[in-house]
Amino acid sequence: VVIAFTKGYLRGVAWLQQPQNRNRAIDMLVRVANVTRENATQSYDELVVKYNVFNRTGETKPQVFAQVITALSQLGLLKPPLPLPTKFYDNHIMHEATRQIALER
Repeated sequence: VVIAFTKGYLRGVAWLQQPQNRNRAIDMLVRVANVTRENATQSYDELVVKYNVFNRTGETKPQVFAQVITALSQLGLLKPPLPLPTKFYDNHIMHEATRQIALER
């Protein structure tokens, strides 16, 4: 079930990042999130185009979790010794989903 969900996520991200789907994605955001077309367009352009927040590979980089761990430490929510980033993530599910998608082509 987790692999199937992950494959759906990866396919959705791939669809979202294709420029020819921009208007359909914005239309969906307007309808589902009940926002103005202007706000939906700005959100798409910033999140998908400018900042690429939806990683096509779905992989989590250790640097990302290291920044979160540092921030949690600075907020006093984690105390030294700080855990390694790998304590919080494992990319094996993304790798398996990616492998299965490649086999389906």
